[in-house]
Amino acid sequence: MDDIIKMLIDEFNIVDTIDEEVGSKTKEENAQDFLDKILLNSVKIKENYNFTSKDQFLDLIKGAALEDFIGVTYWDYIESDTLLSLQKPKTNYPDEIIFITYHQQCELYFKLIIQELERIFDFYEEDFEKKNFKLKDSNIYLDELKTWEERLTRVIRYWRNLIISFDILKKGFSSEEFREFRKALLPASGFQTYQFRKMEIMLTDLKNLTIPSSEDVKKLYWRQGAINQSDNKPSKLLENFNNKYDSIFFELVERFKGKTIFNLFQDKLSDKDRKQIKPLLIDLEDTILLWKIAHMNMIVEHIPKNSSGTGGTDYSKYLPQLKQLEGKEVVFNKGSQVLYFPEFWTGRNHENYISSKVAELPTQMNEMIYSIFPPNNAFGFENSEE
Repeated sequence: MDDIIKMLIDEFNIVDTIDEEVGSKTKEENAQDFLDKILLNSVKIKENYNFTSKDQFLDLIKGAALEDFIGVTYWDYIESDTLLSLQKPKTNYPDEIIFITYHQQCELYFKLIIQELERIFDFYEEDFEKKNFKLKDSNIYLDELKTWEERLTRVIRYWRNLIISFDILKKGFSSEEFREFRKALLPASGFQTYQFRKMEIMLTDLKNLTIPSSEDVKKLYWRQGAINQSDNKPSKLLENFNNKYDSIFFELVERFKGKTIFNLFQDKLSDKDRKQIKPLLIDLEDTILLWKIAHMNMIVEHIPKNSSGTGGTDYSKYLPQLKQLEGKEVVFNKGSQVLYFPEFWTGRNHENYISSKVAELPTQMNEMIYSIFPPNNAFGFENSEE
């Protein structure tokens, strides 16, 4: 038995550990726990696997030692039956399934984005190294600069994929069916995405998310798009959103007060590392803005000019626009848009900055953001604020 314990220690880099709840354990004790889990799951291993190499055997043994290991199938692991049961249209129009599935995909991407941002916050937790001691024994870096670079690069990649994915709703989606089934969706709207709002609170100070700028959480900018124009009171859509998420938003604002991504960038990174990370934060904000513009352009592709958004929202209040300037060049209409990192806008505050960024993008992304903007200012943005 001692030989097996020694083999496990050597093969899997088992080390001494210290845990506040269970106390300290030697590497031999940890190896014994490891072996106990393997033996507990040995029947399942024999039932489900044929081993063709030592490496495969060792990998599967390591998996068997993980918590809750029982052996899985693809459909159980992905929860495909559950996943495919989550599209529940309100009408019989076939393209409603596309609409639902696309928005569910967006929420899954938002989940990944939030996870990557949380991993930056986790890096600065007091017990981070203790919780991640196993990573030190692998090739995964626990380096501050690499953490920021990897996490932000992933987030930007997710946003770029979301921009390209608008092609699903722009070209692979019936305007006629959408105009009909959206009538059955009142008072719901993509405006009510909690995860996107959470991401914004994680990124920047509250003063950058309120219009006019303040520390009042009730003045969050997206609320401007859900006020009834007739009486200037919150719409039913906003009331529902507030009732469900207000307390959570208040908690998030408190949690990240002085501790947002931008705060960590300013307070934790060295001058040298800030120079490395600043372009990534600029790219992140630009990419989110481009996604919003692509969203705006998708909307005007499918609904009549001057129509409200799904659920009755005024999407022009929280989605930025491209507009034509004197019938010649297309420029970014910042209008009442918030900026997550306003400190970085020095030098890129000129009118055609966003348009120049669009022109630099790969063709597929460029087309999703820019190409549907029609000539002669057909969207009627000539009176928009700069």
